Amino acid sequence: MLTRYNAWANKRIFDAVAALPEGEATRERPTRFKNMVNTLNHRGFVADLFFQVPARPPLMDLPVFLRESPRDRGDR
Repeated sequence: MLTRYNAWANKRIFDAVAALPEGEATRERPTRFKNMVNTLNHRGFVADLFFQVPARPPLMDLPVFLRESPRDRGDR
């Protein structure tokens, strides 16, 4: 389900950018990545990184960590 949604959302984004007048997607803007194309490149790069990280079960030592919190030790 999530894969289909992702494909649908990506298609909408890329279709919208493709429909812009020539040069509009690469026009400099006051954003972190300077233009729409760079923003889309960043989004794709981060998505690729996300899918390369294998899923792991939760750590089993979390309850131990919580038990050793400063509040439990009397530290304030």
